[in-house]
Amino acid sequence: MISLKKEVVSVSPHLSADKLPNIGIQDASIYSIIPVTMKETGKTLHAMVPEFVQKMGTSADAFDRAASGLLELAGEASAATRHAVEQYVQALETMMTGNLHWS
Repeated sequence: MISLKKEVVSVSPHLSADKLPNIGIQDASIYSIIPVTMKETGKTLHAMVPEFVQKMGTSADAFDRAASGLLELAGEASAATRHAVEQYVQALETMMTGNLHWS
């Protein structure tokens, strides 16, 4: 299984922190919570990134606990059900990991 307990942070090197809050704001095409939060709180990019890394880690830990509990419950089911649950959890892990890499 893919572990979601990784901290993934990618900030484009061609963007300056003072321009980041305006990205997507004018045309209502906001693809990241970071510029929205920066605009609302007045915090800098350097202040926001560690906070979001911590939130991503907390969310990944919560998912890992939920997935483990679900897989444990599926252990009592038929082989077909266990396999379906394992595939479901793996699909969620893949989507979440892909989202982290994309963002």
